[in-house]
Amino acid sequence: MHFEWNEKTCAWMENASEYTGYNRLLSELLLKYIGEDETVCDMGCGLGLVDFELIRSVKSICCVDLSQWAVNYINARVKKEQLPIEAHCADGGKFMGRWDTVLALFHATPAMAALDYLPRANKRVILLTHDVPKTLKMNKFMIRKCSNVEDTCAWLDEHGVSYSLERLALDFGQPHRSFEEALDYTRTFSGKATDEELLAHTKDIVVETGRKDYPLFTPKTRHFGMFVITP
Repeated sequence: MHFEWNEKTCAWMENASEYTGYNRLLSELLLKYIGEDETVCDMGCGLGLVDFELIRSVKSICCVDLSQWAVNYINARVKKEQLPIEAHCADGGKFMGRWDTVLALFHATPAMAALDYLPRANKRVILLTHDVPKTLKMNKFMIRKCSNVEDTCAWLDEHGVSYSLERLALDFGQPHRSFEEALDYTRTFSGKATDEELLAHTKDIVVETGRKDYPLFTPKTRHFGMFVITP
């Protein structure tokens, strides 16, 4: 499985965000720690959907991602909506600057957050990691892109890094206009599953919504830890 940002995956994320309210709700959780007059940098920002929610309540946001497609998407929307957001195609670990808050949402290791990002933060780094048991056996339909809460706590404690932790959960499901779209979604976010396995798995997890615009839905709850790391 090789995920990349393009028109299709972008549309899926936009639809899911609108349907579940995920990015609006996530921004509300983040704003418990971020002040109104603060500058923010979102490292590994993807499409920056949460940043378009956050910008209503902060001074400015710098978005950084390796995907030129994602950066172009952000800059086009910023230009259209005239927002104080700038996006750069770069490696977050090497991108220099200084902000009040640096965000690392579901992509960074604790070492990266503490050693690379914290020196660039005036006040804090907010690191989000998956909250799944270390013993959970990964399968062909699961993707883990960052450390989990258990491993993150262990590393931060071992290295004497100051932090607070909140365990949270949000609806991160995906609405679909057709079963074919649901199958394509499952295929895109799965590992080395056969066509037969993909079909069976999709039939097993997709539910009917009763809505005309999105008659089908892939349920998913994202359990995560919010680490607020301070100097």
